[in-house]
Amino acid sequence: RSSEEEPPLPAPLQRPDQAKRKKKGCCSCTCPTLSTQGVIRLLQDAPQFYCETLAKRPWLYLIFWVIVVLVVLPVTWRPISVDTDVDAYRRADSATARNHLVYLDSLNSMQEW
Repeated sequence: RSSEEEPPLPAPLQRPDQAKRKKKGCCSCTCPTLSTQGVIRLLQDAPQFYCETLAKRPWLYLIFWVIVVLVVLPVTWRPISVDTDVDAYRRADSATARNHLVYLDSLNSMQEW
């Protein structure tokens, strides 16, 4: 073994040191790029970011989902329309419907007598 000490390993869920992270983007800043690799990386990191933020601030997500359920869903939901015109079912184009209409017509003419 060498006399040099090895650096301690980070804890399993501990993020790596920001200074050691590889810089990405268009310049020396860490702004994301719009390349395919950048989008794939963003999609891969999204679940981890969501879970870490949820663990740190659960109340924020509770407020967010309450707003989504109580505001966004009712605004974007289509109204349900129910056809309650029962006569439309009687006026269906069939032999039985035509016979029924003829019967009702004959009853009306008999009442006029």
